[in-house]
Amino acid sequence: MINTFASVSTKPVRHRSRHASRSVCNQYGLLGGFVASIEYLASLDESARGTRRERLSTSLQSATAYMAGIFEY
Repeated sequence: MINTFASVSTKPVRHRSRHASRSVCNQYGLLGGFVASIEYLASLDESARGTRRERLSTSLQSATAYMAGIFEY
C-alpha cells in the first residue's frame, strides 16, 4: 500500500498545477492516518514490548489468536 504514495518532500515546493498541490496535501493526511493506524495496532497487546515492528507483530499475533477463539465459539 505504501508503494502507491508518491514521494513527498518536507520542503514545500510550488507546483504549476493545482491538482499536483492538492495530491501532495492529501498524501500528508493519508500518511498521518497510516502511522496512527500502525501505532494503534501495535498497542493492542499491552504486554508487547520492543520496537514498533516487534510490538506490531506481537499485537497482530494476539489479535489473530483472539479472533480464532471467537470463530471457534
